[in-house]
Amino acid sequence: MKDEEGFISIYDGLVANELIQAYDPRVMTNELATVVEAAHQCGATCVLAHPGRGGMYPVYDPSLLDQLLAEIPIDGIEAYYPTHSPEQRESYLAYAQQHGLVVSSGSDSHGLKVSTDQAPIKYPAHLSQQLLARVGIRVQ
Repeated sequence: MKDEEGFISIYDGLVANELIQAYDPRVMTNELATVVEAAHQCGATCVLAHPGRGGMYPVYDPSLLDQLLAEIPIDGIEAYYPTHSPEQRESYLAYAQQHGLVVSSGSDSHGLKVSTDQAPIKYPAHLSQQLLARVGIRVQ
């Protein structure tokens, strides 16, 4: 499944090859382990997004991260996220270093469709240097 620029969407490829089910916002359609395994088969890097977000989502402390890693071989963790406290960020950075995980940075911006949408945050590339290196981007 190539887009207009010739890139293949990993998600579309996983669905087309029936490695995962198509997304349905009403239900969780795929187990996390299934998604990670399928993504790894396609050469993807799997990062746990906004682990300290909270609200209706679990907050991943080191104990919960240990449980996750024992069951599912994720490759990284999003340590830099707007709602993470400085303590959470430092905890996630330390955890990533201790467990050989890459670090990502995210703003949770999905575009500026309405005035309440959050604009992307311009994190310095060196914060996610190992992750970028995995996808062939060298940071100087």
